[in-house]
Amino acid sequence: MKNFFSGLLLLALVAQVSFGQSAATEISSAFNRDGRWSLGFRGGANLWFNDFDTRKISAGGELYLRYAISRRFSLGVMGSYDALQANQRVLYAGTPLQYDYIEDKGMSADLVAWFHFTTGNSFAPYVYLGVGSYQYKRKVINSLYYPDGKTYVSIHIPAGLGIDVMFSKFVGFNIDVGARFMDDLTDYWKGDLNKIGIIDLYATAKAGIHFYIGSSGSDDNDGDGLTNDEEEAMGIDPDNPDTDGDGLRDGEELRIYKTNPKNPDSDGDGLKDGVEVNIYKTNPNNADTDGDGLSDGDELFKYNTDPLKADSDGDGLSDGNEIMKYMTDPLKADTDGDGLKDGDELNIYKTN
Repeated sequence: MKNFFSGLLLLALVAQVSFGQSAATEISSAFNRDGRWSLGFRGGANLWFNDFDTRKISAGGELYLRYAISRRFSLGVMGSYDALQANQRVLYAGTPLQYDYIEDKGMSADLVAWFHFTTGNSFAPYVYLGVGSYQYKRKVINSLYYPDGKTYVSIHIPAGLGIDVMFSKFVGFNIDVGARFMDDLTDYWKGDLNKIGIIDLYATAKAGIHFYIGSSGSDDNDGDGLTNDEEEAMGIDPDNPDTDGDGLRDGEELRIYKTNPKNPDSDGDGLKDGVEVNIYKTNPNNADTDGDGLSDGDELFKYNTDPLKADSDGDGLSDGNEIMKYMTDPLKADTDGDGLKDGDELNIYKTN
């Protein structure tokens, strides 16, 4: 058993490396399962409860494939290979209880539904219930088939609870305990001499690893503050944090600055949104931040005026009026050098 768990740990580490360095650095507490397939296997111990009077621990292994149809529900299939063993201290001639040992070995196949108690968390307890069949052969002492070498079939109802602990977005550890309910003929005996049996079952405790494939719609692949589903609904790239390349993350554009994450220049003023926000402190949603009649881009790259100041030279005239209407210099308060500010000449003295 020690070697089994050592092997699981080694396999988990190898899988972690094989999924890449980015998987190893994922924030596992933000794990999401919805819309993803998972494949897992586990091994451990079984304890058969039947009409024999002595329980015996035996080994078994399970493999499962499931799909998370929502953040809390998964559907899938589970298969197992289990050995079931029991002893009988009091023997009865003419019945299977004339043997002091019985063993079933077989395979099960089940349809299973899982309910997950937590969402968006790397520590994820769950319960499950399924139905299927168990095909087995029965032996007694000296490896003799009993009563013959045929393969028998029983109903098989797996039920239990467990915990998934995710190491990363892709790889996790699993601990599971439960019971597998079957018909009362798996031990070829309908009950002891005083009563009629109803069911046989075996308890199981197993541990293993599982792998998740792909991404969830609730994930944020590019770390831009928007889920993959949100980005796909808006037509932006879920694997690129800055879809339009303007220097702002898509989530910031939508939730903080109210800009367009698909347009690098939301207001069309000739400046990228990120440049306006991070460098010039202008409004990325207003082409003329200071309302002087000139676009922010023109002020910076054409006229060299201040896009945050409507009257860059403080002469009483807006930059736009100086350029478009009066043909004065928006960077010089006294364009003609006559000792009067341009605004005073126009508005007070009516001079040129």
